Amino acid sequence: MKRKFSKLTEPEQAKVEADYHRMKPEELDAVMSKTKSRSPDAIRLSSPPLEMRSTPDAMSPGKKAQHTARWARIMTKWLVTYSRRTGAKWNLVEFGGTTRAESRGIVDMIAIRKDHRHDGPAFRRGDCFEIVLIQTKGGSAPRPTLDDVARLSRVAKHHRVKAVILAEWRRGQKLELYKLNGAHWRSVSPDEIFG
Repeated sequence: MKRKFSKLTEPEQAKVEADYHRMKPEELDAVMSKTKSRSPDAIRLSSPPLEMRSTPDAMSPGKKAQHTARWARIMTKWLVTYSRRTGAKWNLVEFGGTTRAESRGIVDMIAIRKDHRHDGPAFRRGDCFEIVLIQTKGGSAPRPTLDDVARLSRVAKHHRVKAVILAEWRRGQKLELYKLNGAHWRSVSPDEIFG
């Protein structure tokens, strides 16, 4: 008499499992070839989040700003990940809150990797890091103000970073990167920073 495994008592389930584990591969193949293959009649996918279902034009201004900011971070992560040609892999740290919105502070993301180029008496290869501070802007978000630029410069000096990058993304356009030079933003290619 065959019963479904889930309907067996716990000791009976343990016995069946032990019997299977003791089988030789040839015996198991014979048993498994007699079983019915089952596939579901329909595959149910979970519905996408509300912000992904509605088009940006139908969203409230606040939701639209969150949506474009999120996509700006996603596109920045993609660009950093796929622009590396040489050296160690860049690791990204994103500072988002529990609602996936931006958190407090001037820095949105940090790209960090081990620096394997320097070898000296104080440090060995891989002891030091290369750090890039990244601020992302999506959609029609304004560029950082002069006060923001001053804050970014102070944070960069404090952490001794390689570069401060502004990543701007607009829907339907490619992501643009700008490097902070003094108080001005200069357009750069991803390879210059992350290559």
